[in-house]
Amino acid sequence: MAFYGKINGEWQKLSSFETYKDYLLVATDGNNNVFKLFRDGSGSDWNNSSSTNIVSDVDLDEDLNLYTAGQDGFVRKIDPSGVNVASGWPFESTGVSFTSVSVAPRGYVYASGDGGTVWKLDASDGGVVWQQSVTSNKINGLSADFGGNVYTGDANGEVIKTNAAGDEVWSYSGTETINDVNAGADGSVYVAAYGSNGSVYKVGPAGNLKWNFNTFDNIVNDVAINERTGAVYGGDGSGNIQKFTNATPDSGSKTSVFSAQPAGSSVNTIDVDENGYVYTGDSNNTVRKLEDTGGGFNTVWSASPNSANIISSAVLFTTKA
Repeated sequence: MAFYGKINGEWQKLSSFETYKDYLLVATDGNNNVFKLFRDGSGSDWNNSSSTNIVSDVDLDEDLNLYTAGQDGFVRKIDPSGVNVASGWPFESTGVSFTSVSVAPRGYVYASGDGGTVWKLDASDGGVVWQQSVTSNKINGLSADFGGNVYTGDANGEVIKTNAAGDEVWSYSGTETINDVNAGADGSVYVAAYGSNGSVYKVGPAGNLKWNFNTFDNIVNDVAINERTGAVYGGDGSGNIQKFTNATPDSGSKTSVFSAQPAGSSVNTIDVDENGYVYTGDSNNTVRKLEDTGGGFNTVWSASPNSANIISSAVLFTTKA
């Protein structure tokens, strides 16, 4: 996910400008729970179980409100204390299983579902700004950038950029099923996909392929970016994390492979914070905070707040260092 917030009253992408020392980490599990973790991993501060089905994705705004994409057909807004916001929320679309949600600057939220539609919602009241059918396939990943553009990745291997007005800008057609996308600060988008093997690839700001590493031996579930260093991490179904770097804007290199999870577990979600720490959620019900040492990972802490698979996670900084 991207980190946005107001600095001196102006919206900025935090991971490009500021160092923050405190953060809010939230995650979801296979028992329909959404929970906020303490910063030291010692447990959960609150648990919200209002969804009647799995929460596929979460994202945070700069006021620490949480938005959830539920397979029960609801996009919910949860306040910082873990209570559902009732004014205008939740947003419901009957018959839709929501797959992804992404907070954009200036008070908007994007959501997508299994029918190929993207909704742009007003964060204040859940009202629909627009909705567009961008593909006939299930959208598995969605990510908004600082300009309000939204990128989607679908089950047929297509990456689509849609602008803030709801118009298609470009599309890139790959051959692999896409599990997730993550928009970079420069307008590039990074993709987690799988075909015969798992892969991570980069599509540039103009919609052309920059690099592709088809080097995983299992499905790649999620992809995350360290905006400061340019490092890109992909987590797969075998519990491995591969790290890539942008050698130039048009080429990348694989720098290392980390076996960061216990044998037999799957990395279901991966995030990177402002200080370069990596957070993973796995199929063994565990969230981990990892330090990338350059040659491997040191575990800072691990937590198992609930007895179910970790599905998604999000991290947002709250206090400037």
